[in-house]
Amino acid sequence: MAAIHTLADAVARIKAGNPVLISLTSNQADGVVGYAAGAAGYQEGLVHDGIRGPGKVRGSMGYLFSDRMKADPPSGAFLAQPFDIKKQDNLNLELADVGGHIRGHFDLLTWHSEFTVDFQARDGVLVGKGPAIGNSVTEAVFIVSFVDQGQPDL
Repeated sequence: MAAIHTLADAVARIKAGNPVLISLTSNQADGVVGYAAGAAGYQEGLVHDGIRGPGKVRGSMGYLFSDRMKADPPSGAFLAQPFDIKKQDNLNLELADVGGHIRGHFDLLTWHSEFTVDFQARDGVLVGKGPAIGNSVTEAVFIVSFVDQGQPDL
């Protein structure tokens, strides 16, 4: 697997038929951490008045959270593991270069909640700040990375 350092590189690899993985992490001041990963696809931008809009890298994935615990044993003893796979949310994520900056559109299907995050490219990942998941704090930091699963590491 080879790391992909820009959204444009991810688009080029997807268009070339390479399997690309999106990884998303989020962290917020109340200690809740989120994680999602899934296959990336590409959708050409729509044409309006003869002008093609920006294309989108898209992915649908399960979104896991550290505050969703799986108790072990099921009796409720607090020997819990975070990120319970049975308590994931369904996330549709779209990323597009809009006028020179990268905008992410998050659609949390389980909660019927949508929001956008503006990202900056930093050290081979996308970093952005947006609304927190839940109600205890107002903001979260989001980090997105891409991996070309069809290419070996160099």
